[in-house]
Amino acid sequence: MFDYSCDLRSEGSRFLTEKATDYWKILIVDDNPEIHGLTRFALKRGTFLGKGLAWLDAYSAREAEAILETERDVAVMLVDVMMESDDAGLKFIEWHRNNRINPDSRIILRSGTSFARNVIIDYDLHDYKTKNELTNDKLFTAVITALRAYSDRKKIENARQALENIIKSTAHIMRVQTMYEFARTVLAQISNIFEIKGRGLLCAQKSNGNWDILAESGAIMKNPPDVLDIFDNIPGEGECCGDDCLASVLYQDANSCFAVYLETDEPLTEMQQRMLLLFCHNVSLGLSNIRLYDGTLNANRVTVMSLAQVTESRDRSTGEHVFRMAKSSEMLAKRLFAAGICSDELTPEIVSSISLSATLHDLGKISIPDAVLLKDGRLSEDEFRVIKEHPATGARVIDNIIKNSCEDLRYLSIGKDIALNHHERWDGTGYPNGLAGKDIPVAARITAVTDVFDALTHARCYKPSFSFEDAKNIIADGAGTAFDPEITALFLSEVADAIRRQQGVS
Repeated sequence: MFDYSCDLRSEGSRFLTEKATDYWKILIVDDNPEIHGLTRFALKRGTFLGKGLAWLDAYSAREAEAILETERDVAVMLVDVMMESDDAGLKFIEWHRNNRINPDSRIILRSGTSFARNVIIDYDLHDYKTKNELTNDKLFTAVITALRAYSDRKKIENARQALENIIKSTAHIMRVQTMYEFARTVLAQISNIFEIKGRGLLCAQKSNGNWDILAESGAIMKNPPDVLDIFDNIPGEGECCGDDCLASVLYQDANSCFAVYLETDEPLTEMQQRMLLLFCHNVSLGLSNIRLYDGTLNANRVTVMSLAQVTESRDRSTGEHVFRMAKSSEMLAKRLFAAGICSDELTPEIVSSISLSATLHDLGKISIPDAVLLKDGRLSEDEFRVIKEHPATGARVIDNIIKNSCEDLRYLSIGKDIALNHHERWDGTGYPNGLAGKDIPVAARITAVTDVFDALTHARCYKPSFSFEDAKNIIADGAGTAFDPEITALFLSEVADAIRRQQGVS
């Protein structure tokens, strides 16, 4: 375990063992320079548990305090008692313990005289040696046992902190209600809890035989299909651990599956693997909450879609508009979130809910007379005033549903924002309230783009359809006036062509 293949080199007040990539810091506190040299000589060419030794030199208690203000991860301290005063060493130790600089540091007290036994207990000493008995072998033994004790204490403390963080993060995850938000929260908590230098994290959900990647973080070396194959080869709910990766299936039944995959730059320690598996087990319990909420949401989705169909069915030309717009709004929201655009407004909750929320955007049209809603020609000023009432009407209807519901259906609040504000314009000339810029809720700014694009590319009772390129040009011309310019730019660069492929727009 102890390797004598290294030499010493000086680096200011430090002496480092060669050929090591990491070091145990050892602080020598003694007013006699000869003691510093003898101590380093006794432990030269050493590594312990694969780490070298880095020496820090202090020639007074005050110098030692100054060093510890910046070097807060010292593993072992060799402290003389008598320096600038007869009890300077003891006062320094007392200062160190009271300020809790590093409670795990092991202290070996060295003195020319003997001390009462209570000193070892009262000052939390790892060892006490008189200088005349401290031979090279005894010093070697004392430092190595102190390093071993320090290492063990750090492992225990790291495990305690990890367990505490797992408990806290599990409570946080349990409050999440959508699968998309759940996936992102799981990835964030893994990074925060374990402080793992990871190449990448991935959460995926399988439904009816097809995998859907819900969230990613970092660059995974394996191709996503290869990762998904790993999930498929894990029997039931279980884990597969490698030196630098972990795959865990958190939930699985006959029709669906949820899994997480982690790659790291450095091999996972045994403790990290065990803690990750414990975390994954706890997280799997939260999936039952998500599934219950999804069941409620699916039941409400049927109701909302039916209500939206009733509204749109009055106009045969817009019957499928609400469903197309819902899909394109979700696609745009996901791309915006991944790109970090509108990050101060666009939450995982909005991203996961916008597909359902957007179907309510024209709910207020249910109050518009057929003579106005279905008119083939140009609307009169009075008729247009009637049309402009539908955002406020739709918002009032949704608000009444929210007030009379005993459930926390957050998608309705987002739907209310969309219904009320999807005809507002970026330059403040829209209706019903003349909001401008980011005063318009981000969900409404997203649906404003997808609503107009879908209306342009499909025929209505009052107009023919535009070509795909003409529709893109109209949207581009509206950037900064009708539409949020950042949202418009991403829509045109990443989403419009995907909609064209999905819908076969010419």
